[in-house]
Amino acid sequence: MKDIEQIRRQLIERYQQLSALDQVIVRLFSLIYEPIARSTFLDCLNETPYRDEKNRRFNAQTLKSHLDILLEAEVIIQDKGYGLRCHPLLVEIGSRDSVSKGEFKRFAEIIKNKLPQTRTRWHESLVFQGKEQLIREIRLAIYRQDFNSVEQQIADYQKTSYSSPKTSLEDLLVLIYDNPFDGDWLRTQPTKFQALALNSILVKAFEKITRADGAFSLLEELCQDQTSVSEAHLWLEQAIIRGQGEQVHRYLDRPFPESQPAEIGLPWRA
Repeated sequence: MKDIEQIRRQLIERYQQLSALDQVIVRLFSLIYEPIARSTFLDCLNETPYRDEKNRRFNAQTLKSHLDILLEAEVIIQDKGYGLRCHPLLVEIGSRDSVSKGEFKRFAEIIKNKLPQTRTRWHESLVFQGKEQLIREIRLAIYRQDFNSVEQQIADYQKTSYSSPKTSLEDLLVLIYDNPFDGDWLRTQPTKFQALALNSILVKAFEKITRADGAFSLLEELCQDQTSVSEAHLWLEQAIIRGQGEQVHRYLDRPFPESQPAEIGLPWRA
């Protein structure tokens, strides 16, 4: 059986070999995230600046010719009885690529207009049709760095989605930031979300008995800043788990600003 990373590498290679227009289609699917009907996707695609090979708006037939290629490459998949969606192992690659190419903002606006969220009768809370819709909205908020709305959306989901699977911020951060892990991208995130994402990834890796070396290396880098107390606590915990006792002692023996020894060093000497 192929491991996950091998499958992901194959998907990335296939994605990179696609035509520029087919890559656009994959990126739009990646941001929509949840399964979507072809007709609805067609509406979304025609709101973008992109056109078919004859510089015309897409129709069902011209879209089908592209979807057939993408389905054969398995970068787009369709489960029986459901709509089309980007392959889960490629979804963050496509979305990050959308940001780097400067098309994310426009795509996100299209998704908001074509796939709007509803609110409760008194407009107190957002209503989600399922967990995948929540994930889409959380991903869009994170990619546009609207971090203030993330926790509120999760709270609304827990409040209004009685029959849907429960989830947590930590689970969603692992799903988004570790699929795959990209230290360069995580460095662009606010400090609060860097710490939350690294903590979530490393805790989940410990539960699964996997290494998460990329996340640990970035954590070590962040800990070079002596004012980063929360990251230091996490690094000490992870270093002890990894049996790096000598490094832990060296870290605790180095000089800290007056406000930090009690916060970082002393609890670990108890």
